[in-house]
Amino acid sequence: MSARIDPTWVEAYFNLACATAMQGKIEISLAYVEMILKKDRVKVIAWVKNDSDLAALRKESRYMSLVKLYDPQNHWVNEVLNTKFIYSLKSSWDNDHLETELRGDGTVEASGRISNTVPCGYRYTGGNWLFDGIGVAVIIYFEGGCAGSEEIKKDSRTYNPKTKGEFLDFFSKEVFPGSGDFQK
Repeated sequence: MSARIDPTWVEAYFNLACATAMQGKIEISLAYVEMILKKDRVKVIAWVKNDSDLAALRKESRYMSLVKLYDPQNHWVNEVLNTKFIYSLKSSWDNDHLETELRGDGTVEASGRISNTVPCGYRYTGGNWLFDGIGVAVIIYFEGGCAGSEEIKKDSRTYNPKTKGEFLDFFSKEVFPGSGDFQK
C-alpha cells in the first residue's frame, strides 16, 4: 500500500523485494531491486548487498550484474571527480565559458560567464550533482541580468550525461560555431 501512495519511497519497494525473494518470486524481486537501485543507489546498495532476506537472489547472474552496475564505487563518475573541466562556446552571438569541477560531496564548483549580443550577462555560481539511473544529473546555477534592468535573475541548467563520454563531450570542449573548429 505505501508503495502505491509514494512511489519514490524506496523503503517500501525494498520491503517488496525482500518479501518476493523469500516467496521464491525471483524475477519479481529482481525487478524491485532494479527499481530501487535506479531511484537511490547510494541509499540502498548496502541493503541490497547485505540483507539476508535477499539471499535467494545472490546466485542469480542478473542480481550480480545489477549490483555491479549500480554500486556507486564502480560508477564512471568516480573517474571525473575533483578534476576541472572547461567548456567554451564562442560565436558571433554567444560567449559561454564554464569551468566545472564535480566534488565527492555532491557539489559542483562552477565558474565562468554567459554573455550574448543582447546586453545581458550571467555568471555561474555553483551547482550539485547526483546519480540518475546509470548516469548523473549535473545542475549548474547561474545569475545575472540585462542592461537597463535592476532585476537579478537566478536560474539553473541540468545536464544528464549517461556515460563518461557524454560527460566529456559536453563539459570539456571548445566550440567555434561556423568555423568548423572543434577542440577537446
